[in-house]
Amino acid sequence: MCSYSSRCGSVDIRYPFYLANATKVITAVNKTYSCGYTDLKISCRDDGETETAIIQLGQFTYTVKNISYEASTMILADPDAFRNDGNYGCPIIRHNVTFSREWLSYTGSYDTLAFFFGCYSGDSAPPGFNAYQISCPGFSNSSSGGASFVFSSDQLDATREHDLDKHCDDIVAVPIRRGSLEGMSNRPALQSEYGSLLRDGFELAWSPTTVGGCYRCEESGGRCVYNQNKLFLGCLCSNEKVETQYCSNSSASSTKSRSRSPIETDCFKRTPSFYIFVS
Repeated sequence: MCSYSSRCGSVDIRYPFYLANATKVITAVNKTYSCGYTDLKISCRDDGETETAIIQLGQFTYTVKNISYEASTMILADPDAFRNDGNYGCPIIRHNVTFSREWLSYTGSYDTLAFFFGCYSGDSAPPGFNAYQISCPGFSNSSSGGASFVFSSDQLDATREHDLDKHCDDIVAVPIRRGSLEGMSNRPALQSEYGSLLRDGFELAWSPTTVGGCYRCEESGGRCVYNQNKLFLGCLCSNEKVETQYCSNSSASSTKSRSRSPIETDCFKRTPSFYIFVS
C-alpha cells in the first residue's frame, strides 16, 4: 500500500508524498503513474548521515527539513544556504521561489528577505544604505564589484526599493519563517548572519483537493493515482486493487479475486510502498 512509510534521513515520507528513488518499476500499461500528488515527489540523495530529502519546485530543488502530516505542512530550505564555500554566514541565493498553486501555498508564518546584488558599481551607495550592506568578510557575488544588500520586509520601504532597483545587477526575494526572524535578538547582525535564517527554511502547506475523482477516492479511504501530467487515473484501495474512481465497501473489505482494471498490478505486495508504474 502507498500509505506505508519510508524514510530519507530524518524525514518520514508517506502519502501524499512519494519517494521517487525508492520506487519499483513494474510493467503495467504504456503510461507512468505515481501513488501520490505529482508535485510532492521527493528524491533521496546520499547515504548514511548525509542522506537528504530533496523536492523540486519549478526549476529548482530544495532540502526537505521536516514534514508535518498532522498540520499538512513542510519546511524547506535552499541547498545553497548549506554550502560551505567560505561565506557560510552569508550564502548567495540566486533565484526566487516558484511552485504550483494547485496543491501548495505559503502558511501565515512566513516572511521574506530581499537581496540586492551587485549594486552601484563604481559609485557610492546613497547615505543610510551602509547599515544594510552584506558584511561577511570576503563576500563577493558580482564581477562588477558593486555592493550587495539584504533587507527584512520591515526594513525595505518603497523609496529604498526604487533606488536599488535601478542600480543593481540582480534582485531576489527569499521566504523565511517569521518566527526565525523574530527570534533574531540582534537585528543589526542580519547583514552578516542571515545565513542562519535561510538554513531554518520556510514553510509551505499542501491542500488536498476538494473536488473531482481524487477527493472521492480519499473520502472513501483510498489513495490517488496520478500520471505525470497531473491527471487522476484511479484509486488505490486497501484490498490492493485500483478502482476507477473510489473504493466501494466491498472493494475496501474484500480481497476476493476479480477481473482487474487496465491499471491494476501486483505491486502492492512489494516494498518499499511507493511506486512508479511504467511500460
